[in-house]
Amino acid sequence: MTKEQLKKNLTLGSTWLRGFFMLLYTMIGMIALFIGVVVIFFQFGSVLLTGKPNEPLFPFGKSLSIYVSQILLYLTYNTEQKPFPLSHWPAETEYNHFTVSPPPEMNSTSFHREE
Repeated sequence: MTKEQLKKNLTLGSTWLRGFFMLLYTMIGMIALFIGVVVIFFQFGSVLLTGKPNEPLFPFGKSLSIYVSQILLYLTYNTEQKPFPLSHWPAETEYNHFTVSPPPEMNSTSFHREE
């Protein structure tokens, strides 16, 4: 790499703009991960108290997982598509090729509370 090329790379506005977005999405990603941890503990508490996870949270948990994945893809230069809020919030059905099912010991028949 020549000195001229290095100077061009260091002064390229689009690189610095992407750097700004990468910093922004790193912070947003950390907040999203924190929210994910809250959902994890809430679901675990739900299983402890009721014997089953809170099903209304499934769609949010899945879309939040997809969102974090989108952020990581952007941060690692695997895509130029900026995630939410500069794009749409991912729907839980956005990545149908990735299905999530509970382990066999946690199927719906095993979620019952002994009284």
